[in-house]
Amino acid sequence: DSEGEEKITPKFVNIKTLTNHPSYNPLKTSDGFDITVLELEEELDLNVYTPACLAKTSDTTTFDGKTATVAGWGLTSDGGSFPSPLSLRHVDVPVIASADCKWSQNVQSVICAGFTEGGKDACQSDSGGPLTYKQNNQHVLIGDVSFGTGCALPNEPGAYGRISFLRSWLDTTMTGASFCPNGGADAATRFRKKDKRKKNQDRKSTRLNSVTIRYRMPSSA
Repeated sequence: DSEGEEKITPKFVNIKTLTNHPSYNPLKTSDGFDITVLELEEELDLNVYTPACLAKTSDTTTFDGKTATVAGWGLTSDGGSFPSPLSLRHVDVPVIASADCKWSQNVQSVICAGFTEGGKDACQSDSGGPLTYKQNNQHVLIGDVSFGTGCALPNEPGAYGRISFLRSWLDTTMTGASFCPNGGADAATRFRKKDKRKKNQDRKSTRLNSVTIRYRMPSSA
């Protein structure tokens, strides 16, 4: 949560390597493959910088109809300005079933979220921001901001890379990383139980994280 994050001491870490998804095409960002894995130069203490769990490969419909949260540092309106002072913003949006979204009907690697009437959405420069579903105080990463038409327009939901579809690639790319015990919608309970058992033991750490590169098409004038 943003309130909790604001209490954590910021930490700056250099990037060691970047690995683009093999299907990424900078001329085609409508397929959800605009995702890059970043390997950090040093490990992070996951008891301090708590990560979101990754959705499981079986979570193809798990989050349909659920309320998710998208966060980012981007513009507050289509073609508008950045918030002043610059700050992390977040908004809750409903996840749309694949068959009900034009962006994901025939594209397995995309997940959609947004209101039919518009009004709430990610926007320009929110590229790579997380779309998470929260259960039992544990966030599960289900999508990453990818593209859309304008921002918060009626009948124009946001399109995100579908983490459940990309999970196999992420697992094989992030070698040596620490993962939630089971990921997905049931990650919260398992993660919390394991964390409780590990209390006063060695802290877990990881050297990997992931982000995406995103382009959001401006609306017509």
